[in-house]
Parts: sequence; structure tokens; C-alpha cells
Amino acid sequence: MDTDNKSVKVMHGFERRSHSLTYDHLVLALGSVPNFHGMAGLEQRALTMKSLEDAILLRNRMIAHLEEADPLYSVSSRHDLLTSVGAGGGFAGVETVAGIHDFMQSAIRSYSNLDPLQIRVVLVHAGAHLLPELGEQLGRYAERKLRERGIEVLTQRRLRSITDAGVTLDDGMFIGTSLWSGLRGTLLPPSLRGCRLLTEAVELIPT
Repeated sequence: MDTDNKSVKVMHGFERRSHSLTYDHLVLALGSVPNFHGMAGLEQRALTMKSLEDAILLRNRMIAHLEEADPLYSVSSRHDLLTSVGAGGGFAGVETVAGIHDFMQSAIRSYSNLDPLQIRVVLVHAGAHLLPELGEQLGRYAERKLRERGIEVLTQRRLRSITDAGVTLDDGMFIGTSLWSGLRGTLLPPSLRGCRLLTEAVELIPT
């Protein structure tokens, strides 16, 4: 990107051909990436929900857990395999844990050694109520509906650490799980971090 000459270099196609384009006004819409808040192990272990590929990966992971939990030799590890923890009580977090719960409750009926009552879905949220964008009344309503469906909602709790064995919250509570979804906000893509642009109003905008 050459702001002095108002031109950008773009690449496209399978062969990654490149050429330059001039502009009068430039809109940067490169999307965002998940925010893991610098927590060790979270990026490597958490499943995100930002794209169709993420949804397919999560679906396949849930099926794999059901397949692993069904045999009789998996009795000792069945609880962790059928426990899912999600972090973040915003739109994405609420919708994702509800989707996980519904999918698992439906799919588990195809496995003769498993019971729907063995499914455990937990949503961890740092705020006092879910869906802060919509206000407390609707947030409380959403929380009540999730609880009615059997989803555990832990508000005013934060993730402290995550390992292969499970997650530990800031109050010391440990939840054994191997299915973890992290949905706690987004960041600018790496290509834009640290970039500073000069607007027509000569105002610097840090991005």
C-alpha cells in the first residue's frame, strides 16, 4: 500500500499474480481474526467460529467425540469427551453453545452406549449477564432459555488456564473437557496491526 501515490498492490488467482491499482478513497476491509488474549495454550486448543470451515471442523470434532465415547472401553474418559466448554457470552458464544447442545443431543441418540443426559455444555462469561450488546433484560432472558435447555451458564467467571485435561477458571473451578470453543472477541488481521493511516482531516488513526 503506497499512500503517497494512492496506489495498492494486489495479488490474486492460483498463481498469485500481482498488479497495482490507483485509488481516490481506500476502504480496508480485510476482516478480523480471533482474539485469544495472549493466553498460553488457548489458540492451539480452542475451536473458533468465524467461518464455514470453522463450523465444519466443530461438527466433525463433535462426531469424533461421540465415536470415541461410545465404546465400552471409553467409560473412564466418557465424561470429558461429552463435556463442551465455551467462553464468551456475546452473540457468537451464545449461538455456538446452543448449536453444540442441540447437535450433541440429537446425534447422541445414534450411539447405543450413550445417553443424552451425559451431555454437558458449559458457557463461561466474564460479564454479569449474557449478550451485553442487547442490555440486561434480554441477556437475562437468553440465560434463562439456555438453562432451561440444560446448558450451564457461569457468569462473572474468567478462564485462567487451559490444558489437554480441561480448563481452570479464575475461582479455581476445574472442568474436565477436550472440546473447547473460544469466542471472546476479535482483532485486526496481522497485516493491519501497527499500521497508521493519515486521513483527509489530517487525523492519525491507530489501527
